[in-house]
Amino acid sequence: MTSMLCAKCSAPLDNDSAYCTGCGAPTETTHGSMRMEAEKRLAGANLARMRSKWLDAETGCIEVMRSDPNNLDAHSLLGDIYRDQGRLDEAEQWYRMALDVDPSSARDKEKAEWIEQERRRRERKPALLQAAHAPAVRSDASGTQNLMGLSPVWWLRGLTILSIVFFVLAIVVVAAMRGRGSGTDTIDGGSSRVLKTGGSAGGPRPLGEGTPREAVPIPASPKAARNGGAGGQLQDNIARAGVLESLIQIESVTSNPGDRTAAITLRIAQSPPESDLESFRSLLLRNTFRAGRLLFDLAASVESVKVVIRVTGSDVGAEALLGITLERRQAVATPLSAEPEQMLAALKAMQWASHLAPGESNMEPQPAQSEEPR
Repeated sequence: MTSMLCAKCSAPLDNDSAYCTGCGAPTETTHGSMRMEAEKRLAGANLARMRSKWLDAETGCIEVMRSDPNNLDAHSLLGDIYRDQGRLDEAEQWYRMALDVDPSSARDKEKAEWIEQERRRRERKPALLQAAHAPAVRSDASGTQNLMGLSPVWWLRGLTILSIVFFVLAIVVVAAMRGRGSGTDTIDGGSSRVLKTGGSAGGPRPLGEGTPREAVPIPASPKAARNGGAGGQLQDNIARAGVLESLIQIESVTSNPGDRTAAITLRIAQSPPESDLESFRSLLLRNTFRAGRLLFDLAASVESVKVVIRVTGSDVGAEALLGITLERRQAVATPLSAEPEQMLAALKAMQWASHLAPGESNMEPQPAQSEEPR
C-alpha cells in the first residue's frame, strides 16, 4: 500500500522506501540524513586540512560530492585545500565550480579574486628579478661616458636594485604603521583597567613589567560538561584540533546565529606566578587567540568571537585573567603559529585582570562590568 508519490517522476512510493523504484531518486526521508552525513564528513575534512593531512582532506570532500555533486561547501573547501598547498590553478578551478553551483556565493567570489591577484603578483616578481640580474651590455656609441669609473650600464643596474629595496622597505613601514594604529580599547572584565592594544608611539605593549608573584600550580577541576547542539560540536572540534596547550581546558562554547557571534570560556590549571609574569601573559595570549582563531575555521557563519580565560576552580563570576575580542576579517589573515606581536595586531580588543596588567602607562580607569562575554 502506498501513501506518497515520487517528486521527480510521480511514481507511487512505499512508506519505508528510501529510493524511488521508478527513477531511482532519493525520497524526502533520506535527504535529512544525507545532509547530516555530508556536514560530518566536511567537518572532518576541514580538520585534516588544518593539520596538513592533504590526502585525507581531499578524500573527505570527494566522498561528499559523490553523494551530492552540487554541494557548495565541498567545492569551496576543496579549493581551500589546494590553496593552502600553493596549487593556485587547481584552487581557482574549484572556486569557479562553486560559483557555478551558487553564483551568489560572495565568499567563493572573493577567494577566486584573491587567487587572480596572487597569480599577477607572482608573475611580476620574476620580471623584476630578471631586470635586476640582466647581463651587462657594453655600448661604444657616442655620447656615453663613464661616471666615477663605472659605465652607464652599471649605474642603471644599481638604480634598479635600489628601487626594489626601497619598494620593499616602504611596504614594511606601511604594514608596521597600520598594525600600530589599529588598536582599540579593551573589553569588559570586572574591576580591572583598560589596556590599549595600539595607537601609541611605542606600539602594543602586552607583555610589559608587572609585580612579581610566586607560581602556585593548583589541581585541575573535573572536565566541564560539554555544551549541547552546535556549541558542543564546536567545543569537541576545537579540543580535537590539538592547538591548545596542556594546561588549558575548554569550559564552554556558545554561539548566537542571530548576530553571528560566539563566546569561548577557557580554564587554566595554574594561578598567576610571582615571577616571570611576561611568560605567563604570553601563555594566556597564545591560547585565547588560537581558540578564537580556530573557531572561525570551524564555523563559517560566525563573524565575531569573544574569549575569556579563568583559573580552574574559580567561580563563574570571578574576574577573568584575560579577555579578547576577534573579528573574522583581521583574525583569519593571522596563522595559528603567529608571534605574539602578530596576534596582538589581529585583536579588536583585549583586557587583562588588574593584577596582570603589563604597565600603568598603558592603562586608563574602566567602570566595573560583572557580565561575562556572551
